[in-house]
Amino acid sequence: NREKGYTAEEATRALEFAHGYVRPADTRESDQLSAAKRWAPWLAHFTGARIGEITQLRKQDISERDGVAVMRITPDAGTTK
Repeated sequence: NREKGYTAEEATRALEFAHGYVRPADTRESDQLSAAKRWAPWLAHFTGARIGEITQLRKQDISERDGVAVMRITPDAGTTK
């Protein structure tokens, strides 16, 4: 019976974990999955997008406008809310 979302402490811990994430040496985890584990939480945090929306982004969903990187989340890549 608590509010949705993370507390400030929970969010801080999650982002600290993501920031320090290093792929274990004895794993078959791909470079792409390792990068997603490190960067997806930060993109979700700074944009307000859901993690599923972030992880389904494609190369064509990222562009630059007036020197600013922009991501466009559309249903073309998968479900959105």
